[in-house]
Amino acid sequence: MLIESLADSNKRLYVKRTPKDLRMKIVREYLTGDLSSKELQEKYDLPSSHIVNVWVSRYRETEKSLSLPLKSENRHPMAIIRKTNPTEENEALKKHIKELEDRLHYSELENLALNTMIDVAEEHGIQIRKKSGAKQ
Repeated sequence: MLIESLADSNKRLYVKRTPKDLRMKIVREYLTGDLSSKELQEKYDLPSSHIVNVWVSRYRETEKSLSLPLKSENRHPMAIIRKTNPTEENEALKKHIKELEDRLHYSELENLALNTMIDVAEEHGIQIRKKSGAKQ
């Protein structure tokens, strides 16, 4: 148990010491699907592949908009004019659609959670929603 807690504290220290721009670079590489978390661990000499998964989940929680990581950081994937293989372009579009579907699903869950919290509060006598026709 002591060894596990030391390992956890070392991981936390490593995560805090890693510059944010490097963490974001690793997250982008993971989200492109080019490398697995294990491959990224080996590439960047991370103590555990779990750290990559933690960074990705934190990124998804904090960023409302997940966007397809781009080779050129200042352009939208649909705006890039390039001569590529149509299958590569289709794959990029499929990834972008998947990310948009994930964002929509997250927003729907968030909306459901907020409405449930309001319903519970109103059951306990806390009026949150405005009544229709109320004077302001």
